[in-house]
Amino acid sequence: MRTVIAMATARNKLLEAAMALLQVSPRQRLNIVVLNKALFYLDLHALRDLGKTVTEQEYVALPQGPVVDSYKEILIKPLIESGLAEQLQEVTGTYTSKPLRVKNPITTFSCLSEREQELARYISTGFLNSFISAAVSALSHDNPGWRVANAKHEKGRPFVKIDMLLALQQLGDDDDDAWLDEPLDADTMAICDAASSATQLWD
Repeated sequence: MRTVIAMATARNKLLEAAMALLQVSPRQRLNIVVLNKALFYLDLHALRDLGKTVTEQEYVALPQGPVVDSYKEILIKPLIESGLAEQLQEVTGTYTSKPLRVKNPITTFSCLSEREQELARYISTGFLNSFISAAVSALSHDNPGWRVANAKHEKGRPFVKIDMLLALQQLGDDDDDAWLDEPLDADTMAICDAASSATQLWD
């Protein structure tokens, strides 16, 4: 019973976190690729500053970058079915995008603390100051956690979960803690370099 309640709470935190990001983003909308990356960096900043992630979700390394594991089922679908957001379909030339847009804003957050809401505002309006999918994906491709997980993926197998403590090293330049400012060790750097070479087609 406790496990079921914990899972429900984590799902609610995920939805509230997504809405917090969407509601302060330009035009209250984000491409799904960008929303996933915004959630990833929200959780990284929370892990660094608060000692735990906001969403309590795991991320997997897709070639395009980190995404919430099973995001279509546990994030996109419930946002739409609950009436909180709507998915648009836009065609630009030969490119079709399906951004999410706020439909019914959350006025009172029941699962997110005020500090977590502040972090969401910071991510949407400060840290990720460009909401172009390609730019955010490029940023995530520099993340050591994504690089290592992506390098481990085997074709035809499930995508590999990202080690958030390893991913946290990307925020080293934005933090005063000495351990985060230390460079990656030689073994990790070799893995990261191999991953970077293997994913050039996705940059």
